[in-house]
Amino acid sequence: MSQRLMPGLRAVAAVWIAGAAVCAAPRAGAADPAGAPAAAAAPTFGVVEGEKGPYLVGEVTRADIVAGFPAWNDSAAAYAPEPEAVARLAAVSRPVEVVCVLGTWCGDSRREVPRFWKVLEGAANPNLRLRMFAVGRKDDAAALAKSAAVGAPRDIRAAWGVTLVPTFIFRAGDGAELGRIIETPTGTLEGDAAGIVAPAAPAADAPAQGGWH
Repeated sequence: MSQRLMPGLRAVAAVWIAGAAVCAAPRAGAADPAGAPAAAAAPTFGVVEGEKGPYLVGEVTRADIVAGFPAWNDSAAAYAPEPEAVARLAAVSRPVEVVCVLGTWCGDSRREVPRFWKVLEGAANPNLRLRMFAVGRKDDAAALAKSAAVGAPRDIRAAWGVTLVPTFIFRAGDGAELGRIIETPTGTLEGDAAGIVAPAAPAADAPAQGGWH
């Protein structure tokens, strides 16, 4: 972990701690329609200080990640997804939730997750909703404890049936799983994603194809 990232992640930790304090004391003057004070949203992630530097644990947003790892935005900007696959994703007309389980310490996550951000930017489709959960390494006791402390599943990997990160899980509006991209795509990230949520109709004489893992 580059030392220049440490202050940024510690700043994220400070914000998380401040958010927890705000949650404990509702803001004066803020109220719901019934007149009760409205509390701020509880923090959904935390920062763990590991031997190789800090990493995030819990449900995170792109802004949460970039606050500590600005190079992820650079990776997203540099990626050039296939226009045809992006167009297929842009045309998806049903709600699809994509759950991504990732590690901010993980090289595959650092490569694939920013690329997926770029793909979603290109598709610009409100039907495609991304949720991200950051985890520690397997059997990381500190990460498990932090996950439970912020209200996420204690073992996020087990909750989503994930063994390798990143894993992208594509789910229909009713929660049914449509498919997964595990660790690395079989082709391109956008091509695999389109194959899961917007499969092209096979030619009449085409042989049967295998499914996604």
